[in-house]
Amino acid sequence: MHTEKLQLNDVRYNPALSAFEANVTLYERGEAYIYPCQMAAPMDAPFRALADGLCERALRQHKAARARALDLGALRMSRKSSATERAVHLIPAQSETPLYAA
Repeated sequence: MHTEKLQLNDVRYNPALSAFEANVTLYERGEAYIYPCQMAAPMDAPFRALADGLCERALRQHKAARARALDLGALRMSRKSSATERAVHLIPAQSETPLYAA
């Protein structure tokens, strides 16, 4: 597994949980995967420590998701799909199934 880049998005502090939350985007082999992460820390914690902790959690989730996908032969749900892929899934490919079944 070769991770090309990690990006923190929507970093916020949740006072109810006394924790920081973020969506971490992990780029690997031209694909983007988004993982929601949480890290308990005081509000005045250094950003570098927060960034390292949140990224570490995302990497662990990615590794676990990859292991599950290999074991189950399943697809990972957190991959961003391109606009083209989304459009292709909306258009059925010459379906012979009637629209209205009796």
